[in-house]
Amino acid sequence: MNSEIDPDAKLRSLDDLVRERDAWRREGKTVVWTNGCFDLFHAGHARALAGAKSLGDVLVVGLNSDASVRRLKGGARPLIGERDRAAMLGALAAVDRVVIFDKERCDRELAALAPDIWTKSGDYTPDSLDPVERAAVEAGGGRIVITPLVPGLSTTLLVKKIQRHDPEKIVSAACTLVLNRRRELLMVATQYADTVKWGLPGGGQTHGELLPETARRETYEETGLDVAIDGHLGVIERIEPDLGLHLVLHLFRGTVTPAAEDRTDFSSRPEPAIREVAWFSEKRMRSQPGIIMGRRLWLENGYAPDGWPRYVLMHPGEE
Repeated sequence: MNSEIDPDAKLRSLDDLVRERDAWRREGKTVVWTNGCFDLFHAGHARALAGAKSLGDVLVVGLNSDASVRRLKGGARPLIGERDRAAMLGALAAVDRVVIFDKERCDRELAALAPDIWTKSGDYTPDSLDPVERAAVEAGGGRIVITPLVPGLSTTLLVKKIQRHDPEKIVSAACTLVLNRRRELLMVATQYADTVKWGLPGGGQTHGELLPETARRETYEETGLDVAIDGHLGVIERIEPDLGLHLVLHLFRGTVTPAAEDRTDFSSRPEPAIREVAWFSEKRMRSQPGIIMGRRLWLENGYAPDGWPRYVLMHPGEE
């Protein structure tokens, strides 16, 4: 007896699924659709999928591709590649078929498959669902079922827990220094919920990515500015034993055209209380102690990038 599991046994293209859908319709089977990233699979996912399967005969799972997860969650995600995530889903008895889709929404797949039921987990209401996806379901005669999330279970929370308790965790990020015509410094960073302290920018370096590419990508993702990377300025390193983090920040010098600088409206960026960008004057930097890791170095060297030290090891909590 062969005990091996074919990881792709339930994975289908959309065209193949549409052909199977015709057969299921003739057999009078109820087709249920649910979708998500399913990155770092946990008990909340398992319960949601089991609940979805209980609504019908065939459960089809739409899986966000790696590219769409990055657009939705940031450059540090997914933690698990799309084919491995598809294999994990396919190993579950509740899941009958898996299809990978490459956009942020799955209206094309919903319109083609015309499921009898579309189920979503979370704090949604029918009015707060994606209107394009909802219209695709309703146009095909399907109905929508919303099931509650399991409190305290999410991939984001699991990642934070792992980071807090892993003393070897290295957080590597790249920051681009851009001076505007008013001699203000563009800070691309994560702004904490208290709106006072700022931390490492972006989602960090992705596997196989060169650091200048990281700096350019993160600057673009956070600001919409396409910055030319002119050179590597140096590294700030700090170990925070109480947090279990080893922080490494690479600094790059970047330039942007004045026209692009004038067009940018940072106030329109999403999630302003969590991630933000701003022009920092020297006065603002001096008036806000503790605002960012390496503040003293920014004041000494940030406005004359060529003078930045190549390597700095900071004490825990040091400015």
